[in-house]
Amino acid sequence: MTAQPTAPRTGISERAHRRWVLAAMSGALAMTFIDETGVGVALAVIHRELHTSRAGTHWVMNAYMLTLAALVAAGGRLSDLYGRRRTFAAGLTVFGLGSLLCATAPGLTWLITWRAVQGCGAALLIPTALAIVSQTFPPAERGRAVGAYIGAASVFYVIGPVLTGALVDQISWRAVFWINVPIACAVGVIVAAVIPRDIRSPRRERLDLPGLATSAAGLAALVIALMQGPSWGWSSLPTVLLYVAAVVLSAAFTLTELRRPAPLFNLAILRDTVFAGAVAMVFLVYVVYLGLIVFAPLFLQHEAGLRPLMAGLALAVALGPIIAVAPLTGRVVDRAGPRRPALITGLTAIAAFSWLAIAAPARSLPWTVPALLLYGISVPAVYNCAVTAAQNRVTDEQRGQASGIITSAAQTGATIGVAVIGAVVAPVSDSADYTTTGFQAGFTTCAGFSALLALLALALPRTPSP
Repeated sequence: MTAQPTAPRTGISERAHRRWVLAAMSGALAMTFIDETGVGVALAVIHRELHTSRAGTHWVMNAYMLTLAALVAAGGRLSDLYGRRRTFAAGLTVFGLGSLLCATAPGLTWLITWRAVQGCGAALLIPTALAIVSQTFPPAERGRAVGAYIGAASVFYVIGPVLTGALVDQISWRAVFWINVPIACAVGVIVAAVIPRDIRSPRRERLDLPGLATSAAGLAALVIALMQGPSWGWSSLPTVLLYVAAVVLSAAFTLTELRRPAPLFNLAILRDTVFAGAVAMVFLVYVVYLGLIVFAPLFLQHEAGLRPLMAGLALAVALGPIIAVAPLTGRVVDRAGPRRPALITGLTAIAAFSWLAIAAPARSLPWTVPALLLYGISVPAVYNCAVTAAQNRVTDEQRGQASGIITSAAQTGATIGVAVIGAVVAPVSDSADYTTTGFQAGFTTCAGFSALLALLALALPRTPSP
């Protein structure tokens, strides 16, 4: 049973209470957004100042994404089992502590370790924050509240790269992590004041630990093999053993989930081909999303010679259209169905990454910006189409489980994206620096993934849901 909160005792009106809850949850989500989009701008400086290998630089991003992908489904489940305020407070503490430790990390190994700690905190924060918002507002106001929550936090998708670029330019890459500490403290104060304590449930189901362990270990084995393959050798014994482990653990995870009465993922939902296709689209969207926010800033700084602030401004061009495109796409899907807009924007995504690949040898910001703008128009729209199609295929009772599968697919895609595209960008030893040819190959790979997106769009419903 879900632990329910007691009534708030804050001495403020119900309306003000809801606004404070919305502000706190939006602030928490904004922190995680900054650590997805903003840290990519700082990677070039981290690479230079810490004298890291290319694989080491990529691990600064992927340590966060890997732990987030592996644990986000468990985070949502823990909030159901142990209470939302309790789980949120734990996530906020872990994320804030991880940020503080990242800011003071003496070297690359420690930085990667503390980034993983940040990912653990984010895995608790992201699903719990949404659950708290949904729980705080009545059904008649819930849709508008969730939209405001995501919209307010999404602003940080746009300003995150600009903010972190300015911090790196004027202070240090460490300031990118320091900024999370006061935000976490402010959110913690609000939560302590306005989020009611959880009531302990008389009955408590158990977390699916075997499913969590096999899924996390299988994903970790695959990502390590992909990221270390260029330096270890693709046919080396450690790489091959990791691939075998990934296959075995994935099979064990599937068998475990099919047999458990309360699985981490209800895989039976994936028998619906439209739902499964939409989840695959979400996975691919996040593959190319991370391909852009990690490797476009690296390209602009290494090859075009831009400072971090200018690279952040350029990335904001790609992320800015999300604010307008997301609601517009939703209206189009409601009227015309998801297939046509998903196909059109999937083709636009192919054009965006093809443009980046062709323009790479010019090493020019003016040639790069139009491609970034095309990305911002297309990829968020494809994501909206896929998520809407997936949610329309499940019942109300399955919606929470479906949301968990979609979220996990997105975070897994992000993790795999950094690993795969990083291996393409740097296919040889880490002793050499980045090259224009490597970036060109990475953008071409993203164009290939975008082509798969366009193909999968053909499987979406042609007409809107009744």
